[in-house]
Amino acid sequence: MFQSFFKTSIRSLLRHKGYTIINILGLTSGVAAFLIICLYIQWERSYDNIVPDRENTYRLVQVQQAEGVGEQHVAVTSYALAPLLENSLPGLIDICRILPMWDRFYVIGDQQYEISNPCYADPSLFTMMGGEILYGESESILNDPSDLLLSESEATSLFGSPEEALNKLVEKGGDSYVVKAVFKDIPPNTHFEMDAIFSFQKADNLYPWLNSITNNTLTTYIQMEPGTDPEAFGDVYMQLAITYLEEAGRTDIERDDINRMYLQSVADIHLRSTHLKFQNNHNPGNYKIVFVFILVAGFIILIACINFINITIAQSVKKAREVGVRKTLGASRKSLIAQFFGEAFFLSLISVILAVALVELFLPGFNRIMNLDLYVDIVHNPLFNRYLLLIIIGISIIAGLYPALFLSRFDPVQTLKGSSEQIVGSGNILQKILVITQFTVSVVLILSVMIVKSQTHYVMTKDLGMNMDYVIRVPMKSHNNKLDVDLFKNAILKNPDILAAASASNINGVSGTQSTVHVVDSSSTEVQTRMGYIDYGFFKLMEIPLVTGRYFDESYGTDDAEAVIINRAMMEYLEWDNPLGKQFEPFYRDSVNRRVVGVIEDYNYYSLHWNIEPAAWRINDESYNMLGIRVQPETMESSLAFIEDQWDELFPKANFEYEFATDAARNQYDDLKRTDQVFGWFSILSIVISILGLWGVSSLNIDRRVKEIGVRKVLGGSVNQIMFLLQKDFLKLVALAAFIAMPIGWYLMHNLLSQFAFRIKINVWYFLGAIITALIVASLTIGVKAFRAAQSNPVEALKYE
Repeated sequence: MFQSFFKTSIRSLLRHKGYTIINILGLTSGVAAFLIICLYIQWERSYDNIVPDRENTYRLVQVQQAEGVGEQHVAVTSYALAPLLENSLPGLIDICRILPMWDRFYVIGDQQYEISNPCYADPSLFTMMGGEILYGESESILNDPSDLLLSESEATSLFGSPEEALNKLVEKGGDSYVVKAVFKDIPPNTHFEMDAIFSFQKADNLYPWLNSITNNTLTTYIQMEPGTDPEAFGDVYMQLAITYLEEAGRTDIERDDINRMYLQSVADIHLRSTHLKFQNNHNPGNYKIVFVFILVAGFIILIACINFINITIAQSVKKAREVGVRKTLGASRKSLIAQFFGEAFFLSLISVILAVALVELFLPGFNRIMNLDLYVDIVHNPLFNRYLLLIIIGISIIAGLYPALFLSRFDPVQTLKGSSEQIVGSGNILQKILVITQFTVSVVLILSVMIVKSQTHYVMTKDLGMNMDYVIRVPMKSHNNKLDVDLFKNAILKNPDILAAASASNINGVSGTQSTVHVVDSSSTEVQTRMGYIDYGFFKLMEIPLVTGRYFDESYGTDDAEAVIINRAMMEYLEWDNPLGKQFEPFYRDSVNRRVVGVIEDYNYYSLHWNIEPAAWRINDESYNMLGIRVQPETMESSLAFIEDQWDELFPKANFEYEFATDAARNQYDDLKRTDQVFGWFSILSIVISILGLWGVSSLNIDRRVKEIGVRKVLGGSVNQIMFLLQKDFLKLVALAAFIAMPIGWYLMHNLLSQFAFRIKINVWYFLGAIITALIVASLTIGVKAFRAAQSNPVEALKYE
């Protein structure tokens, strides 16, 4: 029986080759796109699977009420918080702190080497956060101040092999560290990255300020007992904090003065951290972008299925006659239902097989755009196999349901007598609904692509308030920053093609820190301030204009110890009409007040996701982590070679790294750029699938009206009149679909753009552009077939059966 169904289904599909090809093309491309997006979503949702008890492990997030900034959520806490929680938090199983290190240069033997991704961590790191010790000690690691752990790849890079690395000495600034163990490389789908792990016992000795309860510098994770309500943590923490402060004699502190704290599940860190500041996320994701991709995947597969159903409805007259003949010859309704489902099954099976081949073909290109390493693994990826099975079953049911249940019920006598035209009327409403649905989805995608492209162009071209053109950023990663920077800067400035060079904590002039500063002569005025550590030439290097006052000037002699420059945002927050000469209480490590000598215009020192906040800059040669170099544009290539030569001469054991400042700024929008590219390609695909379907449906509908067209031509109807007649019903549906799509597209794009503090306005022109594009595409698609029909010989049309 199955063999009979198989043969009959194949014959039916081959009898209508053109429409079968349209269906297969639409389903194949739709399924291929769906599978690629499914692989991407699976990857994004796989982050931090290395954590053994991921569901009960959390990152601590602090909610700060910051003057000048407002409420902010930060993913850093103090080093001193862990002991407080360890002794008092109910349901706590374990706790772990991680502090990334900037300093990467260490001495092995008599030579200097650069170590990748160093950090401090607690001994609980591997039991709590995952990882595997491959060589060396697995017990009591990181308990001794001299303990050092290396990843397998880092140990191989530094010592030739993991085994050779064990018990070797690594030195820094008079301190010695011993490689106690080598661990398996941390998987790339993990929110933290580390290749060298030092003991917090050493950090405790090196940095006395680390023990301050108010110094928020590191990430704290806790593992709770199963069944513990994470929502209850905030109240428990608040009570612990009040008790701690009372025991410390701080009875003047009220509950509202204490920063709130909550738990963020490790499972949510990768995708749901866009609202957090000061987080150490490796390759952070965005759940909004993932959600958009989920919608796109659903839209594309929906459009492909609608094509199949629409073409089936349009073929209903012919298929109804086939049903009539089969019923007359004794076929039961059950066998006809099986026949229609069989056709849909074979179409979906063929499409899925071809789609897997297409995925293999196009996945490398998708990987290049998204900077991923996805691959098809049918043997070891059971979830992918489930996708394939669900697609085959889902398409078979969705695409086969209408013909199986609807066409199989008609009376064979009526259909063979010619009243099958009534079938068309009964399927017309469904067909119109499906065409509207299909083009609603297409218009939503067209509108979304236009808006995403506009936002991408906006963030890539917006004036940031500083000139980054032809500026090179060179990281300086040694403890001897002041000495190294001065040596290097003096060496390269001998070249006349090097126009300027200046040091800073970062190329944007602002470090990752934020401090509360207090205004002198005011007991209550304080402001949460972004701190920038720069040298005398930084503002001139980046061409950041002054509002009032002056830049830092070495000739004054006291600017390094006493002067501060603020931005317009701070001046306006403090409501200072004449800020020059105003003073702040001593900053960290200062012994005297800081006096305002200048105010600069606001510039976007962070990405356009964030507003410009109050900021202050001072001279601090201990925090120079990079050197910015402005180069003559015409001699960029030779200047780069000269700069590298000077580096190799001064620091022969350190790799020369550089980055163009413009690239560093644009790299902050990698997610948006990738979304723009992929979104564009998938939207084009959805429109092509829609065009295929509209072509097939319009062809069948026009074929049904061939005699009508012939009569109208005989009675004097012009080509234009006939074309308008054949197109108007479809164009009405497309226009209706476009208007339905408008609020849906606006909602989705408004939600996506809400993550940017600086964004485009979604105006009426985007909607008009999407509507006009949809109407033009539909008009051209139907118009080609309509023109051929209108040009045909009416005599032949009147003889058409």
